[in-house]
Amino acid sequence: MKKETFAVLLLALLLGLSILNAWALDKITGRLIGTMDACRSSIDAENWDDAAKQAETALDYWGKKGAYTHIVLRHSEIDALTENFYRLLERIYSRDGAAASCEARLTMEALESMSSIEKLRPGSIF
Repeated sequence: MKKETFAVLLLALLLGLSILNAWALDKITGRLIGTMDACRSSIDAENWDDAAKQAETALDYWGKKGAYTHIVLRHSEIDALTENFYRLLERIYSRDGAAASCEARLTMEALESMSSIEKLRPGSIF
């Protein structure tokens, strides 16, 4: 009976940690998506200083969450998103409105995809 109890407790712990992970990633990506939305609005208004500030803030926040994200995400996802941020900054610094707006949208889509992949659903369990 002790083995079964231990197994049930272990499964409950794993489920709880999965829920906590999904919540934490949703919080991280939600904040970054909000910042990217503000950045994109600044790009559309050709407010380059604010757009650069928003993109730099997002990249800094992403970097600060690296200790967590490097544990729970694939490194290819982390590297791809980091490259998105740097390409966005490059487009902003060169003041290329169409390319910067497109890059901001691609970054937002990558964040949304990352968040949806990590959500806990019956299909991700079974």
